[in-house]
Amino acid sequence: MPGETPDWGALSAQDTVFPVTDLGELAARLGAITTHDRRGDVIWWDNFECGIEKWVQSTGGTGASIALSTARARNGRYSCLLTGGSNALLRAIILHAAPFLTLSRFGLELSFHLPGTIDNIIFQIQVFDGTNRQQAEIRWTDATNQLAYFDSAGAYTDFGSAVDLSPINRVFHTAKLVVDPTLQAYHRFILDDTEHNLSANAVRRVADGAAPRLEIGAFLFSRAGQNDQAYLDDVIITQNEPA
Repeated sequence: MPGETPDWGALSAQDTVFPVTDLGELAARLGAITTHDRRGDVIWWDNFECGIEKWVQSTGGTGASIALSTARARNGRYSCLLTGGSNALLRAIILHAAPFLTLSRFGLELSFHLPGTIDNIIFQIQVFDGTNRQQAEIRWTDATNQLAYFDSAGAYTDFGSAVDLSPINRVFHTAKLVVDPTLQAYHRFILDDTEHNLSANAVRRVADGAAPRLEIGAFLFSRAGQNDQAYLDDVIITQNEPA
C-alpha cells in the first residue's frame, strides 16, 4: 500500500496548518486590498502606492487640489487627498476609465476618510456602450447624514437616512456601488456594514456616442468658504457581480 504523502505535500497531516479553500480568503491573507466585499471578479484596482497618474483630475475653486498623501492610508503608505475649493465650483474630482469585455454587473468599491466636515461626497459609475451613457451615482450629504441615488430623471432621490460617518481615529469607511447595465438599473449599495437593495431603481440613461468604456469617479464638494477634504484609498472595479 502507498504510504503517506511527503511532509511538503498538500495532503499530509500537519499540526496548526490548515488548507485555505476560498480564493478570496487566500488573496486577503496575501495582502490584497479586496477584503471588505469579496464578490465579483476584480478587473482593476488602485491603492495609490504608485501615484495618481492613473486618474483624470479636475478641481474648481480657490485652494482646490488633488494630491498624493502620507497623512492617512487604509493600507500601505499613500492615499489620495481631495481638497475642495472654497468658492466657485467648490470641488475636487478624480475619474478613471477602463475597457470592459462584455456588459455585466459592475462594481465600484473604495474606502474614504473624512477628517472633518464636508458638504457632500459622490461615487459614480458610468457605462458607455457607443450609443448611450448610463450614469449611476450615490451621494452622501454631511449636514443631513443622508444617502441619495441619482435617478433616471436626473435628480437625487433619498434612500438612506441617519448615516453618520465618523471622522475620528483616521477611520476609513468603505463603500461599494453595484450597477446592472443590462437592465439599466442599480443593483445594490454597501456602506460599511449596511447593504441597501437598489435593484428597483433605474439609472440615468442618455444618448452618447462616445467610445465604449466603463468610467468611475469620486467627487468631493466643499462648503462655501471652506477647503473641505477627503482621503481616498483602495479603489476596486469588479465585473460579474452576483445577484
